[in-house]
Amino acid sequence: MYGIADNQKIYEVDVTDRIVNAVHDARPDIPSGLANGFAYDTARDQFFFLSADKQLQFWVSSP
Repeated sequence: MYGIADNQKIYEVDVTDRIVNAVHDARPDIPSGLANGFAYDTARDQFFFLSADKQLQFWVSSP
């Protein structure tokens, strides 16, 4: 599972082993305190989120 925390970092959460890892720093795209929508596309292995200027951004979790 993936999510964006208040510190503007994308976290990967292993719900089986209960391990949480910061995998990407989304700053400056997401300023502090901004509510954000996000989604993960398993087919493309991409995490999508909205930037402060309402542009669709993405992060690829594998090379």
